[in-house]
Amino acid sequence: MLGFLAIVVVAVLKLTLVQFQAGWASLASFLLMGFGVQLFFIGIAALYIGKLYREVKGRPLFSIRQLTNIEPSAGGSAPSAATDIQSAKRHESFPDTP
Repeated sequence: MLGFLAIVVVAVLKLTLVQFQAGWASLASFLLMGFGVQLFFIGIAALYIGKLYREVKGRPLFSIRQLTNIEPSAGGSAPSAATDIQSAKRHESFPDTP
């Protein structure tokens, strides 16, 4: 963004016939623009690597600390909510994600 602004300023100054050392302003403008584009794509790569790191850790998306008002079912053949919570409680030993 700053590089594009610098290019516009250099163009306006050149059109208004302001004299300055030839080549230096345009070189600095294009360097700013190039570094800005490079940092933008490094940021995109960092976001991708961060999401990939989170996925590879393999931690559960949530953990249950406490069960409230959950009672086992009365012998139904379908798995109960209490069974699901007990299996989720086994994963409770994982530390919370920052």
